[in-house]
Amino acid sequence: SLQNDMRLSNISLVLDEEIYWGRIMIEQEAIDAYNDSVAQNKSAVLVTRVSGGYSISFNILKESQATLTVFTEGLLSRSFGLYSLELPITNAQYSGGLSLNLSVRSNYDSIAWIAISGIIDYVVTDLTDGIQITYSGTVIALNSNPKLTYAMNRQVGGSQLLTYSNGTDSFFTYLLAPSIVEVTERVSRHYVFVIDTSGSMSGEAMEQAKTAFSSMISDLGENDLFNVISFNSEAYPLWDEPRFAVSSDVAYAQAWVDGLIAGGGTNFYDGCVTGLDNFYEGETVKVMLVLSDGLPSTGDITNAGALLTAITELNTLNVSISTIVFGSGADLTLMANLASYNYGFYSYIEPNEDASSKLIDFYKIMATPLASSYSIQVVGAIEITSLYPLSNSPFFNGSEFVLTGRYLDSLTIQTSITYASGPETYINTATTASSTNSHVELIWAQNRLNYLLKLVEITGSSNYDQEITSLALTYGLIIEGYTAIILVVTDPDDEIDEPNEPSSPPPTDNPSVTDPDGVVIQTAIDDPTVTQPADDEADSPFLFAPLMFGMALYVFMKRRKMKKVV
Repeated sequence: SLQNDMRLSNISLVLDEEIYWGRIMIEQEAIDAYNDSVAQNKSAVLVTRVSGGYSISFNILKESQATLTVFTEGLLSRSFGLYSLELPITNAQYSGGLSLNLSVRSNYDSIAWIAISGIIDYVVTDLTDGIQITYSGTVIALNSNPKLTYAMNRQVGGSQLLTYSNGTDSFFTYLLAPSIVEVTERVSRHYVFVIDTSGSMSGEAMEQAKTAFSSMISDLGENDLFNVISFNSEAYPLWDEPRFAVSSDVAYAQAWVDGLIAGGGTNFYDGCVTGLDNFYEGETVKVMLVLSDGLPSTGDITNAGALLTAITELNTLNVSISTIVFGSGADLTLMANLASYNYGFYSYIEPNEDASSKLIDFYKIMATPLASSYSIQVVGAIEITSLYPLSNSPFFNGSEFVLTGRYLDSLTIQTSITYASGPETYINTATTASSTNSHVELIWAQNRLNYLLKLVEITGSSNYDQEITSLALTYGLIIEGYTAIILVVTDPDDEIDEPNEPSSPPPTDNPSVTDPDGVVIQTAIDDPTVTQPADDEADSPFLFAPLMFGMALYVFMKRRKMKKVV
């Protein structure tokens, strides 16, 4: 499996000293082509996207030995000031040995520090513009994915505008990064926790919600305001008005939540409205966290669409409403949309999942707000895609905002942001697009795909399928339910409908892609055996990742007869 912000983009097969490339196809067409090849006893490889990772099926002729190379690319986001990349090699015994050669180079700023976990006794070499990590071992057992983590010496806030023209379209990527500061420099926070205690939350979901609350409330500082609302058939505030998070009140709130018992109906509307009533005008960052399964059953409004409209209209103070969802029967659509419409984040805690460990990172995203609001104005763009609101939202420590799109002749982006230390304005302009920043187009494509897939997840609509398929085919990316990669080893005399080569230029021997800051990651792992969004699409809060990277995984394999793929 691969980390969430990484996609498999191509494969190659070396067989009898000949190299064959995969090609991207409509998923069902690729499955049919693979099954036909297996029926004809041809060497073939099929890669499909499945929940939690990728499925690779292959059929290699008897007594043959082949090397399969899997190429990946994706977008890494800066989270809490750090970039992290998991190498997709785990739970395996590499009896023939394992060699790793990984370099990180920066053309923008120096690398502050770098670390790799999961492998010991590696060698670090200082490069002029970065650092190199190498490893070679005869026998190694990996129980978890090796992980690369690094930070840039980019501590000051600022903005950057990058452009690229492919000869037809002019693309842009806009980066906005707040300063990385100490906790004492964050703006004051006003949090309200809204906890569902209805009967549908009984059992594991209720215990997970309590664990989640416990993992979040401990971070509150004495200058932060907070309150807790529980709701079932009615809403019950812990206090009549918010209190400062002094240790005694935090302990009292923790004990109060620990004593909650699930039962009764789900008056979702009353719970959210009571939570919003706990906010008032002021310079604090306002965040409401709703912990629920999103299954309204009683109250003034129970229809999901009507609930979204009513709660959003009542949110006149632009409170960032984030949702944490529990239970196998949860209404994910309602909860995701509630966050999307109200400048928030969304997370789903699956049954049997460790709520505390997952919520730590989720909560840290909003734990250190540096700015109470910002506003981004774009002039000259013919298409804008953003997974985060362009205004009226807080900015958090160590995060990055990325905006992508296309433009014609000139582009101006002006951002006004109110830091804890005072207001700042950034103005970036561009005219003729660069002919060298090709990664900008890849960032645009990944961003657009992530955005459309989130819309499908939230709405369940098929209106975005055509654009998703077109982007995936154009940029050679596997998307579950849409596209797959097929490789068939053909005889030179065979007639085939399409050349057996990638739909986009194949990766080089040392695949690398730069991030918007000019960071290049090169990795080799060897095992030797658009349009402006419509009104209902705009201001989506989903974060994505601004670091482009490429990686190749090489695996030797011998004859395996595969079953038909269905």
